[in-house]
Amino acid sequence: MNRTSVFKWCREFKNGRTSVHDDQRSGRPSILTDDIVKKIENALRDDRRLTVDELSAMFPQISRSLLHETITETLGYRKLSARWVPKQLTDQHKLNRVEAGQEFLRRYKLHGDEFLRSIVTGDETWAYDENSLSRARVFEWYKRFSEDRESTEDDQREKTHQDIETLEKHYKEVKKVEIYKKKASNKLLDETNDWLKKALKDKIEDVIVA
Repeated sequence: MNRTSVFKWCREFKNGRTSVHDDQRSGRPSILTDDIVKKIENALRDDRRLTVDELSAMFPQISRSLLHETITETLGYRKLSARWVPKQLTDQHKLNRVEAGQEFLRRYKLHGDEFLRSIVTGDETWAYDENSLSRARVFEWYKRFSEDRESTEDDQREKTHQDIETLEKHYKEVKKVEIYKKKASNKLLDETNDWLKKALKDKIEDVIVA
């Protein structure tokens, strides 16, 4: 609930209101259901650079003005000019990391350093470069008073880059660096994961043959 709604309800209760439910209103029922609001928020979490026009195309049953009100008032988002795309973790992502960490600790207790030598990781990193992003595409959606956003100084001079370096690491040693000169997207990240899986498969097959 945003600050405006909080103040509104406080004022209502001070004036003697006892019900916490909205009053019945005449006219057509709202097409903006909780399910649609959830889908809008999920879309913003997946891509914080979505513009209102793009969201309007994704949810054609909602007017552009209502969509903007939903984003800014109901969900409490506002757009900030961003220097880069930060790595945002959902609650499920955090839970997955905790479970994976606990499993790693369990296996380390069983096998010691031999387990560490079997770990291979892949990661992506961003590099700065000039690009042709429009002003609307440079901005990202963030919750009001959010602490998870990055610094926004010099946003118009340094734009987020599109190159991705993919690293294959094995026991603290970098084995390979792959540089992609393409526009960064979820599809490209999937391609880097496929490349890493193939590289690991080839390496394992070479070890077995040897």
